[in-house]
Amino acid sequence: VFDELCPSYCLEQLYIRGYFGWQLPKWMTSKASVRLDRLTSLKLDGLPCCTKLPDGLCQLSCLKLLQIRRAPAIERIGHEFLQIQQHNGDCHPSRAAVAFPILETLEFTVVLELEEWVWEEHIQAMPLLHELTLDRCKLRQLPLGLAENMPGL
Repeated sequence: VFDELCPSYCLEQLYIRGYFGWQLPKWMTSKASVRLDRLTSLKLDGLPCCTKLPDGLCQLSCLKLLQIRRAPAIERIGHEFLQIQQHNGDCHPSRAAVAFPILETLEFTVVLELEEWVWEEHIQAMPLLHELTLDRCKLRQLPLGLAENMPGL
C-alpha cells in the first residue's frame, strides 16, 4: 500500500516512521514519476528491515535536512547515494550538477550495521553541510570525498 502512495509535488516535509519494508517506496527513487522537488526535510525513523537507501535522494535539490534513524539493516551507503541524473525544476539550477546542493544537516543514528560509505573523490556533493552526525554506526572511516567537499565541517 505504501508503495502505491502518490505524495504531492508541493510536499516540503516528510517523516516516515516505523516502516517494515525491505526497501523504501519506489516513488522515492530517482526513476520515480513523482517529483519531490520542494522537499526540504526528510526524516526516516525506524526502518528495521530496510537494507539500502533509495537512489536519487541526492536529487532532492531543496533538501536541507536528511535524518536516518534506527535503520539497523543498512550496511552500506553506495555510490548511488550521490549519483546525479539531470532533470528540470531544480531549486537552484546553478547547483544542478552537485549532489545534495543545499543540504545543511545529515544524520545517521543507530544505523548499527553501517560499515561502508562509498564516495569517490571527484563527486561534488553537500557543499553547505555544516552538521554531520554519525552515532552508533560501525563506520570505521569517513569516505575520501567527504572532507574535500565539505569545508564547513
